[in-house]
Amino acid sequence: GKHSIMEAPASGESSSKDIPVQSEAHVCSAATLASQGRVTAQIDGRFVTVLRHAGVLYCMDSTCYHMGGPLMRTGDIEDWGGHKCIVCPWHHYALDLATGEGIYEKSKGTFASKGVRQRTHRVYERDGDIFVQLRTDGKVHSDDYATREDVRNRGPFHTVQSSVRHSATPEIET
Repeated sequence: GKHSIMEAPASGESSSKDIPVQSEAHVCSAATLASQGRVTAQIDGRFVTVLRHAGVLYCMDSTCYHMGGPLMRTGDIEDWGGHKCIVCPWHHYALDLATGEGIYEKSKGTFASKGVRQRTHRVYERDGDIFVQLRTDGKVHSDDYATREDVRNRGPFHTVQSSVRHSATPEIET
């Protein structure tokens, strides 16, 4: 059947006609995500965390770009001048969940972006399961920590590999 997908916009995504057919990784069931709140997976060597906030799925590199803090595992989600941000518990860096932009308060009540600092990934639900397609285009600050083995001790994760989905029915973007 047809599938409706809600997803966050890409960080640094080129136009869709330039993107080759990508492989996807099954991260967990939607029920598991609902019960756990956040699920961290090591996909093709990269640590990412999936969460659902206000009904929207987000996926971002798990580890904070700044100094390797447990951003996606334990960061609080806060509104920063209209941006839904996850805030790293170590140094209180705020990152827009949808774009990965670093958001800061420039002056009282005025917020600005430092540009993309944390890589976001495509995430969607299909038939009760959560899938991620890694984005690896360009260079993003969080790449430095995304595959480091020494951050494994920051909570549970499971390892999955991406594979190309073989199906006659393409996803329908909304």
